[in-house]
Amino acid sequence: MVTEFQKLFTTLYHRKCFVERVYDGDTITVMLDKGMNDFTKNKSVRLFGIDTPERRGAEKEFGDEIGQVVRDLLLAKWIKVITHRDKTGKYGRLLGTVYYLDHNDEVQNLNEQLLDWGFATPYGDDAWRNRV
Repeated sequence: MVTEFQKLFTTLYHRKCFVERVYDGDTITVMLDKGMNDFTKNKSVRLFGIDTPERRGAEKEFGDEIGQVVRDLLLAKWIKVITHRDKTGKYGRLLGTVYYLDHNDEVQNLNEQLLDWGFATPYGDDAWRNRV
């Protein structure tokens, strides 16, 4: 029987990844499974369509807190990243939507969760900076 989570790995631009590092709330470093036992390590992924506080400047405290939340959810775990046609952002990071299994083995969309929890805003909307 194919699980809902396994179905996520059958489409073009769907990448199985192992989370090596969490830089902050919207940037992670992964080992990307290219298939046939071929992996790319240290691939940076920017969560598509959202923005979280930075780990420096006036935003540092909130940025560190959100980074720790993401670290607790993803670090050293296999996840699914749906890349946006394998395009990269201005810093060369893959742009992607991140899916993971929660403690109940249910698939969660991290990008949407961070928005729902108030830890992120849609990309380009700096409204959260007013709370810092």
